[in-house]
Amino acid sequence: MTINCSFNLITQLENSTFIGAEKLISIDFSHNKISRIAPGTFASLANMELIVLYNNLITELDNSTFLGAEFFYHIDVSFNKISKIGPGTFTNTKGINLISIYLNSNLLTELNNSTFIGAKNLYSVDLSSNKISTIAAGTFANFSNLTIVDLSYNDLKQIDNSTFAGCLSLNEIYLTGNPITSKASLQSICPTNECTVYF
Repeated sequence: MTINCSFNLITQLENSTFIGAEKLISIDFSHNKISRIAPGTFASLANMELIVLYNNLITELDNSTFLGAEFFYHIDVSFNKISKIGPGTFTNTKGINLISIYLNSNLLTELNNSTFIGAKNLYSVDLSSNKISTIAAGTFANFSNLTIVDLSYNDLKQIDNSTFAGCLSLNEIYLTGNPITSKASLQSICPTNECTVYF
């Protein structure tokens, strides 16, 4: 079962929004004006695989945003105004099934070791077109299934060699459009010889 509520004027999602909709598999709330998601809004969606919140007014994600959402595969919160991802934001998805996260075209300025904690099975993450200038060492360390990371068009000047340590499935890192000062050493951030950096 799918619900498409895109291109409306919805401003918030309450924790009663999906009561009785346990069979939902995907929901699309793109192109609205959502700025608030009440804690527990997605808690009853035991079969949910895809949530699209593309092009809204969300400013922050925290550990209550996806509270109780255990089985999400894909989360798209691109083209919002997100400037902060709180610790444990993705822990409440239990990280068991979460494969891809789209965070492109937001206002993020930094990533730290708690940003993606709980999402260890991530396959791809799109962080392009933000304002990221700092990525803490080990932010993606030991994400064994991580294959694609897009960090293009940010404000990165350098990346620590341990950022992707242990990411043995990593194939592609996109860094186009960053003011990186020394591109000669970029390949050293790759954890394997199979990984390619695009800049």
